[in-house]
Amino acid sequence: MEPGFRLKTIEPERREWPVSANLAAAPFNQQQLAVNAGGAFTVLKTYLPAYKQQNKGRLFFTGGGLSTAPSPVLVGLSMGKAALRTRVIGAALSVQDTNVQVTTLTVNEVVKDDDPQYNAPAIAEQFWHLFNQTPGHFEAEGIYCLLLRNVRLARVCDARQHLVGTAIQWFDCHFLGTRLELDVSLPIGAFQRAYIITPSTHFFTITPCYAFTLSPSDKFSISMRHHLNYNFNVIGTHTRPGISYNTNYAFEYAVLPGLRAEIAGYFLTQLNQDSAGGDGRYFLTRYQLADTRERAMAIGPGQGYVSPSGRWWLSTAGR
Repeated sequence: MEPGFRLKTIEPERREWPVSANLAAAPFNQQQLAVNAGGAFTVLKTYLPAYKQQNKGRLFFTGGGLSTAPSPVLVGLSMGKAALRTRVIGAALSVQDTNVQVTTLTVNEVVKDDDPQYNAPAIAEQFWHLFNQTPGHFEAEGIYCLLLRNVRLARVCDARQHLVGTAIQWFDCHFLGTRLELDVSLPIGAFQRAYIITPSTHFFTITPCYAFTLSPSDKFSISMRHHLNYNFNVIGTHTRPGISYNTNYAFEYAVLPGLRAEIAGYFLTQLNQDSAGGDGRYFLTRYQLADTRERAMAIGPGQGYVSPSGRWWLSTAGR
């Protein structure tokens, strides 16, 4: 999954197809099955027993999205892709907890040299990720698709998206505290396109930020942070998430000394469309996604406690 994308699923049009049409094509379907899966079956039969005996070896295969989303007009091809996927995953399960790696990469789109996402180097990167997996962590299948139908979570091997920056702040002790920041988000955490959730966005972000706390009385305060997020291209691609604005806010009231109740919230809106190669209409023309802009909002109650010394504090909020 390209990070930075708001994933949306397009449901295919449902149509009724005559059964006789598929039955008439049975010989052709059998040929398609042999072409798409026969070679994989032969490779597994030839090499896998020896690899099991030696407890080492790697076998890599590639398949297509028709294996999980068959087409009624491409029955033979769908059968072949499904058979390949099933056979490879079955073989992978048979060598679990060994040093033998059997895996397939399912590519859910047509690969083209001029496509910013589905090009040969991008696919090769996914195979490189699978190749670098270690025994005990081999995956039976990698899925490369921006519009994921199969949702999976990444292993959090390096859960970091590092934030660095500088800030200037000043306070009126009795009324207003203000802070200006300029932050840079560094994508140094783990990332894989095959997953819908990863620890890293895989792109750099520059964020100017303005924050303030307004205290009109000793018991009541209002705090807000405003961020404008300018995103760069996803590393290794021509894809760029749009610019976004988000704010965090809290209204707090001291119900007891050291104990504060609050209403806290969050709001985000993306100001322009995601783009690829500088084309803001790419996802409309390529995937019929009329709007890739992200929007999110949350609000809920919270509470905070500050120890009498001021050295310890605890805050919880439900949004």
